[in-house]
Amino acid sequence: KHTGACNCSTGYYGSDCDPSNCMHDCSGRGTCMKFNGTKKAVCKCKAGWIGDGCEKEACPKKCHQSSGQGNCTAAGCACHANFTGDDCSVRRCPYDCTDSTHGICDKNTWQCTCLHGWTGPGCRSRICPQSCNFRGVCNNGTCECDDWWTGKRCEVPQCKKDELHR
Repeated sequence: KHTGACNCSTGYYGSDCDPSNCMHDCSGRGTCMKFNGTKKAVCKCKAGWIGDGCEKEACPKKCHQSSGQGNCTAAGCACHANFTGDDCSVRRCPYDCTDSTHGICDKNTWQCTCLHGWTGPGCRSRICPQSCNFRGVCNNGTCECDDWWTGKRCEVPQCKKDELHR
């Protein structure tokens, strides 16, 4: 059945499939910007709209801003730490501890529970043995001992240079 309407190929729009027309006339939510000396045109969307033809709402359901789940930006929703998804409606643990394979996300509290030997945001840092005996700093499972201490747990005292000959 012929309707008299054109079926345009990708990149061609309007009733006459002209490449200098914008997709669906920017859906009434933007301005068709034509480039001088070319047949190219693009939609400049009004605030709150995105897409080649300004056909998509930038912030569906307003990113659940009223419940503190996200903020609307020009590019779409920017979700807060415990939320994800197009409209920030999906709960998740902060730092996504399940990605590290060293933690479990508690779906009741939405907090990470680190497996034995792991700590920190997202359970990505190794715990040092015996907290380096309070004589050093733990750096991802390895003790970096204070001056005059050595050993895996900073448990071995080192002599000071002037004490070597006493």
